[in-house]
Amino acid sequence: MRRPAGGGIRSRLQGRFAGLSTAKLVVLAAVVIGLALTLAVPIRTYLSQRSEFITALSESEQLRQEVADLQAEQDRIHDESYVRAEARERLGYVTPGETPYQVQLPGARPKNDVEVPEPTASGNWYGELWTQLNETPEDEQTVRNIPDPIPLIDTSGVGG
Repeated sequence: MRRPAGGGIRSRLQGRFAGLSTAKLVVLAAVVIGLALTLAVPIRTYLSQRSEFITALSESEQLRQEVADLQAEQDRIHDESYVRAEARERLGYVTPGETPYQVQLPGARPKNDVEVPEPTASGNWYGELWTQLNETPEDEQTVRNIPDPIPLIDTSGVGG
C-alpha cells in the first residue's frame, strides 16, 4: 500500500472537526451560544411562573378548605339546637320550668371566672396615683438625662 504524500489523512483532518473547517466551527459555536442565551430568559421565566402557579394552587386549596370549614361552622351556628346547647353551657341559660343547680367543688374554679385584682386598703384612687407618681423609678434606664441649664450671658457690660 502506498501512503499519500504530505502526511496523509491526518494532516488533512487536522484543521477540520467532523468534516467542518475552523471558521465553520466558530460560526456554529456562536449560533449555539446565541440560541442558549436567547432561550435562557424565557425558560427561566417559565420555571418561575410554574413555581408561582403551584404555590397559588396550594394556597387556593387551603382557602377552599377554610371556606368549607367556615361554611360548616355557619350552618352549625344557624342550627337552633346548637345555639341552645351553647347558651346552656357557656351562659348558664335554662329553659322555663327547669330548676338550675350549680355545683361548686372545693378548689375548683368556674370556667368563666375572671381574676379580679384585690382592692387596696386606702380606697381612694387619686391617693394611689399620687403615691405612684412620687415613687422613684426602680429601673435606672427610665430616668431621663436632663442636661444642665445653659448659663446666661451677662450683657450689662457689652455695648453700653
